[in-house]
Amino acid sequence: MFKTVPGKFIKAGDITYNDGTGAVSVYNNDVFDAEKNNLKFNERLLLAASANSEGKVGSQFFITLDSLPSLNGSNHTIFGRIMTGKDVINMIEGVDEFKLKKALYES
Repeated sequence: MFKTVPGKFIKAGDITYNDGTGAVSVYNNDVFDAEKNNLKFNERLLLAASANSEGKVGSQFFITLDSLPSLNGSNHTIFGRIMTGKDVINMIEGVDEFKLKKALYES
């Protein structure tokens, strides 16, 4: 996990640098075209492959923390839904929300 935006998403899967700049896949260290489907970002806890601006997918993915209709029609591909471990997702989101509020308060 390298980025959390409370109320939006948790982003992870950068197995190269762990900061969001790496995106190799397990398939010959290359990226591949995002797969299109008609699924909508209309609920919490969807799992999606994160595509770059060229519509290519590597190892990065994200978990939605709310409905994100602005992503409908994008190159990001929904491929699952979190079924168990929701308490862990809530904990991660809560910790990062606390850090964000603390930083705003201290500045």
